[in-house]
Amino acid sequence: MPRSEQELKETIAKNIAEVRKKSGLTQSELAEKINYSDKSVSKWERAEGLPDLYVLSQIAEVCSAEPGDFFLNEPPKLKETVKKLSTKAKILITAIAVGLVVLVATVVYLVLGICGLDAKYLNLVYYCMVPISAIVLTVFTAIWFKRIYSGLSVTLLIWSIAFGVWKYVSINGIHYIFEVAAALQVLVVLWYVFLLVHSRDKKTKTENQDVGHN
Repeated sequence: MPRSEQELKETIAKNIAEVRKKSGLTQSELAEKINYSDKSVSKWERAEGLPDLYVLSQIAEVCSAEPGDFFLNEPPKLKETVKKLSTKAKILITAIAVGLVVLVATVVYLVLGICGLDAKYLNLVYYCMVPISAIVLTVFTAIWFKRIYSGLSVTLLIWSIAFGVWKYVSINGIHYIFEVAAALQVLVVLWYVFLLVHSRDKKTKTENQDVGHN
């Protein structure tokens, strides 16, 4: 017997929630990946709306599922070739990566200290550790987390490099490095504001299209 529209909505709603949870994503994280708001995802999961086929294919791609599985009464299965990480696991992996940078810096510091290197250059090891850690954070936050965290990591990178140059480069006018850092900081802020506005415009456009379909 053919299913009614409401029954189809409820089936798709249940399956969207299922694949999202199996993928370790919150509603906000899924929404950001498909350029919709978390309110839209919440609406779909409550069976109060029905995403179009293109959006379903996007969700399937993000969650490593098959688009056709959303229409089945049985729970969808994620592709076994891809293992999804929870947010906690992502945070832990990022922390471990940064911890490894600190560990390597500590080992190098101890080895050079045993070799009798001047204290000024020993401290340089730890000054270098901060921008390297910032680079690691920037990479992981860009892959897994919201843009604001990536922006904060880039900020740490800019100012840690500026401070290191000011501390260890002895030339006249080296303090102007902070003005360069400030200019770079403004560019970073403007770039992330542009990305935010662009993302919101795209969400508004796609949500208006979604309203039209429903």
